[in-house]
Amino acid sequence: MTQRMKVGIGDRFGRLVVLEPVPSKRHDHRWKCQCDCGNTHELYSFSLLSGSVKSCGCLGREQLEARTKHGMCSREHRVPEYTVWEAMHQRCRDPNSPSYRLYGAKGVTVCERWRDFATFYADMGPRPSSKHTIDRVDNAKGYEPSNCKWATRIEQNNHTSRNVHVTYDGRTQTVAQWARELGVTYHILRNRLKLGWDFKRAVTQPVDSRFSKNGGLT
Repeated sequence: MTQRMKVGIGDRFGRLVVLEPVPSKRHDHRWKCQCDCGNTHELYSFSLLSGSVKSCGCLGREQLEARTKHGMCSREHRVPEYTVWEAMHQRCRDPNSPSYRLYGAKGVTVCERWRDFATFYADMGPRPSSKHTIDRVDNAKGYEPSNCKWATRIEQNNHTSRNVHVTYDGRTQTVAQWARELGVTYHILRNRLKLGWDFKRAVTQPVDSRFSKNGGLT
């Protein structure tokens, strides 16, 4: 099945129905949605299209209650999401954590709502796979429902501040993502862009091997 690339008013994603767009400073659109339970929720397009959010949180609460009844949140049978939640708090709140210097020491916090695992699980839902972990969309903000999603390590690396994002043909991706998609050597594309090349020329002009170390100039 082809993945849907856009979100529109009236579209349904799980228990959520899109009502209207919400002004956003990000390049990704934000939408006001209504859940089948009656609550409204504001979400970015990527959360809806990726399937990482399927309700206002009611679905996660129901799933958590079902798991709890079977003892899956006990110390002996902790669900993977609990381990993620626990590690998130450790790196943000425990000075003895090896990762504290990169998070808590730099002001990265966990919102009050997520001090309780039940509400964290209700907001985030189950982890899609063992390769997914929690990712902050905006690294300048902390861990909170509107700023987090489940993502693979590759997806997280694409969101780091070290990456350069390029908008072309109405889409925004990192240089590495464009290189993979268009079949262009990454270091050549990166060097051409550093030299001020137009993006279309940078990805279409043939490479002269004599100058490949200088961005593939011909």
